[in-house]
Amino acid sequence: MCLAFLKDTLAIVEEDMKTYGPFTEGERTNIPLRNAEILISDGLALSWYGYELALQKYCHEPPDASEKPSFEELKP
Repeated sequence: MCLAFLKDTLAIVEEDMKTYGPFTEGERTNIPLRNAEILISDGLALSWYGYELALQKYCHEPPDASEKPSFEELKP
C-alpha cells in the first residue's frame, strides 16, 4: 500500500521480514498492507491518496481576489 508519513518514524521490520525506513515526515513509500494499516491506525501515516486529498483540502492558499472572474464574465 502506498503511504505518506505524517511524522518521522524509525525503521520497522515488516511481516515479510524486510526492514523499511527510517521515514521522514512527508515521505512516500510502499508498505505491505497489513503493516500499513497499523501505521495508519497509530497516526503515523496516511494512504497516499488520502494524504493528497488532505493537502488539496486543507493546505491550499485562498485564491487572490484579482483571479476571480467578474459577474459580467460569468454571464452567458
